[in-house]
Amino acid sequence: MEQRQKLCDSLKGQYAVLPNLYSLFPDWSPELHPEYTRARDESTNPWIKRCVDFDRLLAVHFSVLLSDSFAKTPVVCRKLQEADFTTFAAVMCAKSSFEQLCTVAKWFTWYFIWDDLFDCGSLSHDSKTIKRYKHTSIEYFKHVLCHEAAYPDLSEFSEELQNALRCWDEIAEHVLTRKVLLAAMIDYVSSVDEVDSIYSGGEVPSVQQYWCRRDRTAGVHPVIATIPFIYDFDISTRDMDDTHMKLLRRHTSYLVHIQNDMFSLRKEARVGQVENLVPIIMLNENLRASQAMKVAFMFAQESARGFDEVVDEMRQTAKGRRRAVAEIFIKGCRNIVMGLTHWSYTGERYFRAGEADQNHTIYFEL
Repeated sequence: MEQRQKLCDSLKGQYAVLPNLYSLFPDWSPELHPEYTRARDESTNPWIKRCVDFDRLLAVHFSVLLSDSFAKTPVVCRKLQEADFTTFAAVMCAKSSFEQLCTVAKWFTWYFIWDDLFDCGSLSHDSKTIKRYKHTSIEYFKHVLCHEAAYPDLSEFSEELQNALRCWDEIAEHVLTRKVLLAAMIDYVSSVDEVDSIYSGGEVPSVQQYWCRRDRTAGVHPVIATIPFIYDFDISTRDMDDTHMKLLRRHTSYLVHIQNDMFSLRKEARVGQVENLVPIIMLNENLRASQAMKVAFMFAQESARGFDEVVDEMRQTAKGRRRAVAEIFIKGCRNIVMGLTHWSYTGERYFRAGEADQNHTIYFEL
């Protein structure tokens, strides 16, 4: 933990550059659902007000330092709404129905709310509650997605933790029952842990160790599992186990993780959270933040090339129904990567409007 604290201290005052991440897929351009604004205003934002307990912990997440009494005011609610998660869903659901867009927007918003409980919220340093909450969450998803378990008793948990699950009641009403999604959700929920737990052994983790943990704990795989719902196409576990599909998902996961860590570096450094690819590179290679950002971008470029190579192989070898599945996932995975890019630039979770220049480059201080 001493080395982690030294890293947190050393980051202060360093400068870094976020390069143009649209350049990873230069032929991609954003296409949003035509009723995106209506979905945001009539569905996502009211849902956020109904389901989230806006306390000090979420205020810290958005770097808003408020008193306990003030933290429950609409100010913090507005901060969460300004992140505009509906944009990400609108890219994924550009050709889907309005109802599908509303469901997916809530779905995507939930991942960030729930994950933040462990990263910077009430569970960030509470291993005992984490264990119980993870078990209860798994039982909850078994019930709402596939009715494989009874609805669990949530009363032992705080209102904040209860709301983080109950908000799925409304989502699940509109989600087709799919074991593929349930399996992805169980893997995701099972993997979460205390904040910065990768440093708990007292050693500096290698980049490979970081990748193993990051891929296991990220919400990208459940997001990938939403693709059949978005495109109204049934798939099986056999489809997901195809070698090329696994490679496509792996490159998608890497691209999502890398750019998310690059975008979130300033926000996380501000609250002393360093379980991020850029600080890991700094520690392993003895680099400054600006240099580590360049290395991270090189990793992203390499993954983008790998993504394109897998796409070429899939289109050359897949036939019949497999070709249809391949095309849906190629489009869906590319939209996940670039939809996240577009949302990260246009929303206000990481940077304010106007911080990016005309070339989508952002210069910032930690």
